[in-house]
Amino acid sequence: MDSIRHPDLVEVSARMQSVLTSALQAEQIAAEVAHRRQRDLRDVLLEMEDRALRVRVTTMGRRWPTGLIVGVGKDHLLLSLTELPALIRLDAIESVEPE
Repeated sequence: MDSIRHPDLVEVSARMQSVLTSALQAEQIAAEVAHRRQRDLRDVLLEMEDRALRVRVTTMGRRWPTGLIVGVGKDHLLLSLTELPALIRLDAIESVEPE
């Protein structure tokens, strides 16, 4: 009999795999929750840029036309409205709504 395929080892291996799979799932959930809790406006804008979302930005009482995020810098957002994108300071943004 092959010692690797011994019935006791097969059962132990299956239990270990189940425990490791459960632990991995718990770690992935915890990492996702931690990421959501720690991200800032810039992180959200980067995600929106990656997904090529059209957004409507509101800054200090001004509501910008809907546009595509074409760049996110350390302190600014580039919003494509016409041929030249609008540069909007991140600290001026009050809200960003996906369309």
